[in-house]
Amino acid sequence: MSITHAVIHTSDYSIDVLSEHFLEGVTRDSTNPVPRDRWQEFVGKIEYQQADILQDKSYETLCKVLRKKEKQWQSTAEKIFYLATPPSLFRPIAQALANSGLASNREHARIVVEKPIGHDLASFQEINQALCSAFQEDQVFRIDHYLGKETVQNILAFRFANPMFEPIWNRRYIDHIAITVA
Repeated sequence: MSITHAVIHTSDYSIDVLSEHFLEGVTRDSTNPVPRDRWQEFVGKIEYQQADILQDKSYETLCKVLRKKEKQWQSTAEKIFYLATPPSLFRPIAQALANSGLASNREHARIVVEKPIGHDLASFQEINQALCSAFQEDQVFRIDHYLGKETVQNILAFRFANPMFEPIWNRRYIDHIAITVA
């Protein structure tokens, strides 16, 4: 299966600048260096498109790119829309994705939003209603940005470094994890 990583960004980067930015991020926290040939293979699959996330034309362009890729692959693209945006943009982006048809395939389209989702219960409910009007509930993933924080990374390192825990610390045996910072 072919995978293309499409990046839509509001800044005007060249693919070279963007790939160097990605490489820097990958190598900064990695204990294993990335082989240059594997990195070049990965970078060759990245497509970059500058977009205005509030303009319907941006979504139409993305839709065309994905249709072209699906035709080339002879397969339906798995679409994950990760919103690294302020919560005030969740609603218009979700609505634009729905209007463009990008959210319509329930099995192959997902949206990921990072907490905080609003600033109080009322704003959360408003945003959540907008997300659920554009996507089915099982397409919406609400995550906590703490997944990238040191405490969580230490838990992951502990899991994979300890042969006793590694086989049982996975999705088959753990329903959810709650970390509370008081």
